[in-house]
Amino acid sequence: MSAAPPLIQARGLVRIYGMGDAEVRALDGADLDVARGSFVTLMGPSGSGKSTMLNSLGCLDVPTAGSYRLEGREMVGLDKKQRALVRREKLGFVFQGYNLLERSTAVENVELPLIYRGVGAKERRARALEALAQVGLADRAEHLPSELSGGQQQRVAIARALVSDPEVLLADEPTGNLDTKMSHDVMRLLRRLNQERGLTIVMVSHEPEMATYTDRVVHFRDGRVEREERPEPSL
Repeated sequence: MSAAPPLIQARGLVRIYGMGDAEVRALDGADLDVARGSFVTLMGPSGSGKSTMLNSLGCLDVPTAGSYRLEGREMVGLDKKQRALVRREKLGFVFQGYNLLERSTAVENVELPLIYRGVGAKERRARALEALAQVGLADRAEHLPSELSGGQQQRVAIARALVSDPEVLLADEPTGNLDTKMSHDVMRLLRRLNQERGLTIVMVSHEPEMATYTDRVVHFRDGRVEREERPEPSL
């Protein structure tokens, strides 16, 4: 039997910003495959292309050239409305800044993606509470972000990303604003979600210690994949 095609397949991605002397090739022919159920870290120095790759995979940015297939469907060439639909139906996002609404409770923040999907209030609340329970915050559902630690706020953000049951979770420096203990707590949570739910995760990080929680580390330099490695698992 032939191997299953990758969930994510990028070939020759190019992303050019500016023109003439101001031209910047943030991606310069980058290739990347991500298997379903894997946990991958993108690393590299500032300007290496790792964040541009993540934004391209998240349909937040449009490559100048190349091919990006998600579940076999070509993403390059989709219009703005089609990209928004892919983000809503297939992708979950976690950012370095938690991006929570300060005047909304944890459960209200988690409900937001379901509001955009038109899910009814009763089902929306039940699913949001379930997502909070998955990240260990069932007892903090009615707390405001200001009443939560940084690590707890990031868990709320992860619950918000999970509530729509995405195919892929894209995490951009998810531990960047956290201390060491909280960082490891968040990484253990992401690893558990990957292993128990089979959730595919692609993460950008500059911290080698955090990358040890993942299956594979892809190093970027000058807009291309420089090398790959499989880290020793973190205990």
